[in-house]
Amino acid sequence: MGRGRLRVTRSVVSALAMAIVILVGSLAPETARACSGPPYDVNRADVIAEGWIERVEVSPMPAGSGPFHAVQVTMRVVRSLKGDAPSPLVFTDRSSYLSDPAGDPGGIWAGSSGACGVLDADPTGQYALIVFERHDGELVTHLLLGAVFRDSPDDPTIGRFRQYLESQLVPGAEPHVVRARAAWRDWLGPASWPFLLAATLLMTTFTVVGLLWGRERWRNA
Repeated sequence: MGRGRLRVTRSVVSALAMAIVILVGSLAPETARACSGPPYDVNRADVIAEGWIERVEVSPMPAGSGPFHAVQVTMRVVRSLKGDAPSPLVFTDRSSYLSDPAGDPGGIWAGSSGACGVLDADPTGQYALIVFERHDGELVTHLLLGAVFRDSPDDPTIGRFRQYLESQLVPGAEPHVVRARAAWRDWLGPASWPFLLAATLLMTTFTVVGLLWGRERWRNA
């Protein structure tokens, strides 16, 4: 068999294997959801946020018994359309990334496979507008809620999705972007004041004692 025919055969086998894996993944109990139905009411969302995707971390092992790997996504939030959006905002997509069945190390992004993932490619560096619900204290999203990833905030698709969301949202509480505090600012919280006061008193005491000791030695010299 010639090299060209061998490459074609390998490509066909890889495509079939990928299709089978995606089909199995979409039917697995952990990942199967009805990714079809009536339009989602965005007023039920806990947070709607947009911003830049800064980091993506793919779990080396499949999550649960399904073939998908968990993908942790970190977004630097620029604007919140609904709810209090933390920045950075971290969420996990458990239905978008598959190991390559042909054995290649790159893996396969398959958010539109039917398992409700939202990632069809590595979104690092892209601008995203995402609808989230909060489950067990974590912000989660899936295809039914809505997520758009593009190269810039001025992309027409982002603009249309933003316009749609704003037209559907009922006026309510003012949304906010909650910035992460710098580590040193955590010491300024009420619980830390006793420690800061004690440290200040100790430093003042040591300074005064040191000055008096130095003064006494100077006199006795």
